[in-house]
Amino acid sequence: MDIFDKLEQTGKDFVASVKGITDTGAIKIKIVEREKQIEKMYALIGKKYISLAGENPAPELAAEINELKKQIKKLNELKQEINSNNNIVNCPKCKMPCEKYVIYCPHCGNKM
Repeated sequence: MDIFDKLEQTGKDFVASVKGITDTGAIKIKIVEREKQIEKMYALIGKKYISLAGENPAPELAAEINELKKQIKKLNELKQEINSNNNIVNCPKCKMPCEKYVIYCPHCGNKM
């Protein structure tokens, strides 16, 4: 085997190595995308379960659901605080944010 054959083989090995790295990177991107899709599905299933279970969740999930409800309540209080600071109120009918001084809700037309 002469020097040119060795160079050719080294070049082929390098190309194969780069291709392997590129393929691995593409596969890793697909894995991350699939993991995100799975997490979204878990969240969707959880939301559906909570809406279906209402006030009677499975005992195994009661503590987590109660904590989630507390966190949602705190989040809503914080949002309401921001709205109050910005002269925003929620429409009693559609619950959409409206400026405090409007007479009718711009979203549903309800009299404020």
